[in-house]
Formats: sequence, C-alpha cells, structure tokens
Amino acid sequence: MFYQIKNASISLDGNTILENINFSLKDKERIGLVGRNGSGKTTLLKAIIGLIPFEDGYDTLKIESSNDFKIGYVEQQIQNQDLTLNEYIKTSYQEIINIKNKIEQLEERIEKHYHEKEIIKYQNLLEQYNYLGGYRYQKEIDIALSKFGFLEEDKEKQLKNFSGGQLTKLSLLHLILSKPDLLILDEPTNHLDI
Repeated sequence: MFYQIKNASISLDGNTILENINFSLKDKERIGLVGRNGSGKTTLLKAIIGLIPFEDGYDTLKIESSNDFKIGYVEQQIQNQDLTLNEYIKTSYQEIINIKNKIEQLEERIEKHYHEKEIIKYQNLLEQYNYLGGYRYQKEIDIALSKFGFLEEDKEKQLKNFSGGQLTKLSLLHLILSKPDLLILDEPTNHLDI
C-alpha cells in the first residue's frame, strides 16, 4: 500500500484553507492528525477521501497510490436507516455477495443447458469467491457483531431503532469489515459511552 500527495492546497469559497500539503503513507503506518478546532483537520481528511478537491499548490499537484487502493472512512451518520443491521453490515462484503449471485445464476443456467464455457466461468467464480473469503464472511460478521456487543436478535432490527452510540459502533464495524487499505477515522468515538 502506498499513498502520496505532493504540492496540494485546499480552497473553500475562494479562500485557501490549507496549502503546501505534502505527505505519504506506506503499508502498516499509523498517523495521528492533531490540531486545534477549526485548523482544517476534517477538511484535509475529506479531501483525501474525495469529498473536497485538492488543487495545485506551489507546484503541480501530484497524487499517487498503489493499484486498487481502497480508502475507508467512518460515516458520521448512516444514510439509509431503514436497512436492518444485517443488511447494512453485509454491504461490507458487496463484492463477495455479487459473486455469490453470479454463481447461483450460472448454476441455474448450467442445470438447464450444459456448456463448457459456462463450467469454466463457474469454476473461476468459485475460486474468486473462495479467495475473497466467501465461505467465511458470515462467520466474520457473527463474531464481529458479538465482539461489538450486538445480540442475535439485533440483526433484524432497523438501524433507526439503535442509539447514536450503537450506530457509531456499527459504522466503525462496517468499515473494519470492508478491509480498506487506508482507514480514516475522524473522531470515531463521538457518541460512544466510555
């Protein structure tokens, strides 16, 4: 994993908020961003995740990252609170779920009409499913929910029925389960009890 920003600045409403931004992150590094309220910490984090654009600083802006670089960010508020806890957490595994759906569709087609190409495609999807953890993702979810203090009966509750602290924990859990290359936490313990 590698992520680097050179010669960046951030402007909002025509005012330069941050300038001469230069930093890099490498695999396994942990960085804390410390500063006074209003000094631009959250603004910088929002630019890193793409919500605010970086601009050229004193020189040409350059952003580099390794292939398939995935940034994870804890949402301050979960958008669709009509989802059940189980539906929401499973979106962490969307790629695996999509492959599972393709496998099931192929099984139906192969059952009706046998074709060599379909069998090869099916075998490739099974390998990909296994490689991504398709046979163990539900167990990961169950263990993680238990460790975060959620009960089996909580899985079918809609998110709008959880407290602010529980929603913060779910947002953090969702992000951890999605296994990003870069995990950005902007005051992730807001709304949590000690």
